[in-house]
Amino acid sequence: MTNIDSPAQDVSWFVRHLVQYGEAADQLPELDQLGRAMNLFLYASRRQTVFPNDSTFPNDMAGSACMARAAQQLEATTVLVSYGFHAEVRNLLRSVYESVGLGRTLAKARDKREMADKWLKDGVYWPDKIVRRWLDENQVVEPGAVEDYRSMYREMCAWAHPMARSCMGLFADRGDALELIPEPAFDLELCRQTIVEIAATAVFACFAFRNALAKEEVIDPAWRRDLKDLAEELAGQPLPHLERDWVAEHERYDAMIARLRTMDELDEMLRQHPRSFDNLSKPGGDPPDAT
Repeated sequence: MTNIDSPAQDVSWFVRHLVQYGEAADQLPELDQLGRAMNLFLYASRRQTVFPNDSTFPNDMAGSACMARAAQQLEATTVLVSYGFHAEVRNLLRSVYESVGLGRTLAKARDKREMADKWLKDGVYWPDKIVRRWLDENQVVEPGAVEDYRSMYREMCAWAHPMARSCMGLFADRGDALELIPEPAFDLELCRQTIVEIAATAVFACFAFRNALAKEEVIDPAWRRDLKDLAEELAGQPLPHLERDWVAEHERYDAMIARLRTMDELDEMLRQHPRSFDNLSKPGGDPPDAT
């Protein structure tokens, strides 16, 4: 094991990279965007941490599990970039894309609950092409997004698989020969690029989470507005399709929160006023809001 008290040349290259990364933090304003993106996704994906056996549907459990996996994967990428493992960051980002994409489908596919059941109970793997097909058929995302996802996935696969583009970066062209560089030097611009890629993937994960919900209105409008602002910053342009009447959104959200009741309270209401729940048996009947 390396002794970090030993001379600098004896310290593993990635430990030296971590030190230089910390020293260069003030030259990486992109870290602020990364922090905001991570906070948004962690807030959403970890909003619920307890899933009671008697009131959790397969869709909810499967979708939440995929989102939780993506959250840890994103956290891992922030560790890898600080140590200089940029190629491995891209490997994990593909897994994040797959996790949140599948999580969105398993949570949203109310008419295909067997997908979640098979994923949970039988260990069935649903590949990305199945996820994209479901998105296309059900128009869950904006027009054209499915084709963008296909292109993005192909690009991610090219970096994740042992293809020339993902492996040859370990070599430097010396003119008359290629030389393996097993201990890459700290590269500020490469760090900047990787940080932006992580932040963009975290923002994508947030939108996947939003689209996994029954309605986007059930999540705090302040969260959705912060997500819109960050997405526009990263895109470098306005994104009109994300704009909302934020005053009206807050009013609806506050009214919904005021109506929320705990499951215990709903049980008591059912015992005392059973006829108030008669509409649940009618087509289109909606249950009272509950947490």
